[in-house]
Amino acid sequence: SQTYHITASRDGFYVNSSSLVRFSPEPYSEARGGQSGARDAEFYQAHSLIALLRRLSPRFARGLDDLQKEMSQREAVEVLPFVSAEQAASPWLVRGNENRVPQTYDVGQPQEIYLRLGAQAADSLRDWNEELQSIREMPRGNLSERVVRDRQLHKWYSEFAEAAIQGAMAVVDGEMPPLNPTDPDEQHMYLRDNIFYSKGFDGRETFTELGGDAAAHVATGKDITGVRLLNQLDIDGLHTLGSVVVDYRGLRVVAQSVVPGIFRRQETTQIVYGSVDSGVTVGADEDFHKLLEPVAKALHFGEHAVADEAGNEVKLYTSADVKGLTGTDGRKYLLDLFRMTPMDIEFLESQCTEGQDAVADSALPVYHHRLVLLRPELLDIFWENSVRKAVQEYAVEKAKRSQKEESKAGGQTGGEGSDADKQPAETADKDKGGETKPSSDDALPEFAFSLDFSPDAFTPLQARLKAKEGEGSESAMDAAVRSASRFLRDVSVPAFARELASYTTSPLSGDALVTAMHQRGINMRYLGAIANLLPSDAEIVRNVRRLVVFEMVSRAVKHIVRGLFQATPAHLHSEALALVLNALVGTRRCASPAEHLSAEAKAVPQLAALTPKLLADEVRAQVALRFRFELAADFVESMVAGNERILLREVCQKIGAQLALRQYHFEQPTESDVYSEIVSSMGFGSGKMTKTSKRLVRERVDEVLQQKLVVGSDDVLNFVALTKVSTHNSSFADEAFEAGRMSLEQGQRQMGLELLLESLALHEQTFGFLHAESARCYAVVSLAHYDAGEHELAADFMTKA
Repeated sequence: SQTYHITASRDGFYVNSSSLVRFSPEPYSEARGGQSGARDAEFYQAHSLIALLRRLSPRFARGLDDLQKEMSQREAVEVLPFVSAEQAASPWLVRGNENRVPQTYDVGQPQEIYLRLGAQAADSLRDWNEELQSIREMPRGNLSERVVRDRQLHKWYSEFAEAAIQGAMAVVDGEMPPLNPTDPDEQHMYLRDNIFYSKGFDGRETFTELGGDAAAHVATGKDITGVRLLNQLDIDGLHTLGSVVVDYRGLRVVAQSVVPGIFRRQETTQIVYGSVDSGVTVGADEDFHKLLEPVAKALHFGEHAVADEAGNEVKLYTSADVKGLTGTDGRKYLLDLFRMTPMDIEFLESQCTEGQDAVADSALPVYHHRLVLLRPELLDIFWENSVRKAVQEYAVEKAKRSQKEESKAGGQTGGEGSDADKQPAETADKDKGGETKPSSDDALPEFAFSLDFSPDAFTPLQARLKAKEGEGSESAMDAAVRSASRFLRDVSVPAFARELASYTTSPLSGDALVTAMHQRGINMRYLGAIANLLPSDAEIVRNVRRLVVFEMVSRAVKHIVRGLFQATPAHLHSEALALVLNALVGTRRCASPAEHLSAEAKAVPQLAALTPKLLADEVRAQVALRFRFELAADFVESMVAGNERILLREVCQKIGAQLALRQYHFEQPTESDVYSEIVSSMGFGSGKMTKTSKRLVRERVDEVLQQKLVVGSDDVLNFVALTKVSTHNSSFADEAFEAGRMSLEQGQRQMGLELLLESLALHEQTFGFLHAESARCYAVVSLAHYDAGEHELAADFMTKA
């Protein structure tokens, strides 16, 4: 073997004449020219490093050829890099060990971090917050600068989400020591790689009056929504933290980048806007107040007053629970953005308070927390609807005024006298006011519309201010919040139920149903109201009503499983989930699944006592508590029977469980059916089988027939982390995409296609090929070509999607 030292130059790469003890940049061909064994000068230099290495090392050339041949046999999605802050697709059915595709060891994967960050950066901690804020401060004056900035933001969010998920899983698995080990487990905080982790519990009793742990759990998800809203507005000088919420094995973990100086008790890092002590003191920094003015305008918030515990009146734009602080880096940060929308006051007063008529007149329990907020989509819809209504009323009033003026003018024309008769009257009018003024009846003010909401409406801080001032009536902003709440209950929910009943909207899965509801600003707590509006005896809505009910049942099971996981050791989680699934969808095959638990699992009281009837009663109780809907006592027999596979899929996706890819029999199968399935799955077909094949098939058939449960603990192969992230969208690409869609709807096909292709190029530059937004652009372009009869182009684009 021989060692070569290579130098990079403007002409390419060449072998220099250095040795292990002496550095010499002189080309090898010039220093060793004419010596025995030395080749010509062209052999020792090349424009490409790969080409030069192939010449110097035949073994490298053979290995590279083998690697390229192996890569060409793989799917494209295995080769292309996947960079997305959104969670990658995690199917609920995966291959088991017996039919898993063999994978080869990739020697380059352990070196990926060194190739990407370098040897020194790979061993050092990343300052996530400084990276994020520096990227946000990049110039964005033209298109190219915006594309570069969006690409860097997307890359940062993707890498931060990946690191946060790994850290959150380490927190749940007990692999990360807490910063405060002497405190209770719910109050533990963690720090790794400059990412701060906390659990989704009310450890510091901040949400005691709002519902404790239940309100804290909801607040973590609402905080991500608030961060996403501010990221979309992208206000200069206003900064937010990188945030990820991770649900894994029954626990919710919040991961955030660290604010500079947050762990130092200095004057410069104190809260200067909002309240950190539940309204005891409220700050209102003028600089923060000016920064939040465009935020309030975009979110339709009005400047409102609140009072602290001492009775001092303070004016804010955002809720007092939103905290503003100045870090040691001089930047202004907003934290705790869970209350970036007002209260759903109608639901709060009717369902969250003891003794209310809506609760007292039914068997439904009081709602489990009081942090019931409106969605930002609903505020936008209600605001646009109010503007439309005001414009219509103004147009009607203007038309009436015009008709009145025309009729008045006609009467004056019919009875007008001579010019001499009118002159004294005009002179008298001028003498009184100096000029001729129109009468008040003829004046119509210019159109003006104002509708602002108060995020602190109907909160204790505002109630304290009203008590101080002695006001009993609602202000205009309070009335707007109440009107929006009534609009949600009386307009949006019934309208969506009518869309489902008429199949104007046809969601095919629980995720599609949730997306459709959120687009219309409807919260998940109204699932029961939607189900009640869909007639249970109508055959035409039977499927969609079952979808709504199964969404409630699967979410109720998710909360039940979360409680079981917290009471069960981690190594028994697979057995606990299998028990719940068998008690829910496997009762036709085994009426007592708890009898088949292991001895260690039977020692857990919550698992040993779980029966199908007990689980059904708990599901009914959770559905009544969370969704205000009364399930039938026999819902398992009347709705689940025959649709077990649908509910099994929904539950696994809500929990993040992955089951083995096989045929699940919800009733005891016959031997002939099992034999046909095994032969088909093993790929033998109708051909003649050997003795070995017959023996394997026979063993598999006997194994399936001997199974007592639908889902065994060995079938639960994995749990994946479910995430909520504050992703960054490319505003310019989204604008081009929406403009292209509108052009297609208006019949301007050529312009629409050009805009869609431009949006597609921007999405690929920002997010890459393997991203949901890029796939959506490909799908829309494909449909446009299909409508135009260009089926080959449509198939090509849809294949890429």
